[in-house]
Amino acid sequence: MTHREVYYGWWIVGASFSILLVTVGVGLDAPPVFLVPLQDHFGWSRAAIAGGSAVAALTVGAVAPLVGVSIDRYGSRKVMATGALLMGCTFCLFGAIQSLWQLYALNVIAAVGIASVAWLPNQTLISNWFNRIRGRAMGISQAGIGLGGFIMPALAAFLITRVGWRSAFATLGSLVLLIVVTVTLALVRS
Repeated sequence: MTHREVYYGWWIVGASFSILLVTVGVGLDAPPVFLVPLQDHFGWSRAAIAGGSAVAALTVGAVAPLVGVSIDRYGSRKVMATGALLMGCTFCLFGAIQSLWQLYALNVIAAVGIASVAWLPNQTLISNWFNRIRGRAMGISQAGIGLGGFIMPALAAFLITRVGWRSAFATLGSLVLLIVVTVTLALVRS
């Protein structure tokens, strides 16, 4: 029996799976869990709080072309590491907000980070590493989004009840910094 080395593209798939699980789970699926605690603490309307997510969605769409240009120029690894740092630090700062404009401003900054680390760079990575079974590789990596949507809201709710919403934001931001930055720097190769 001969030992064959695992094709490095599968390491990229595993990295993308993990990165998407954390970034999309924290950035997209966990924030609605904070709606009621923010409303209770500040007295803001649900519409005003949810408006931050709408601003974030618009920002992701607006910066996507710039993210694509940055990936072409600097490579996925640098863009993703920078985006993960930006996203993680911003989520840590969410725990310190005092006014609605801060919530909106941090949503814009977090959205730039998310756009730089989530969908576009991971699809580019998979496309660069796979030709013949690209669909299968993308499907496996994109499954991280679904698992993150299951895990991260539950984790956010648990943290809110245990340590409060401010510390819950900081913990989720730290998770992005610890997992996503580490995985990106250790495994991502363009």
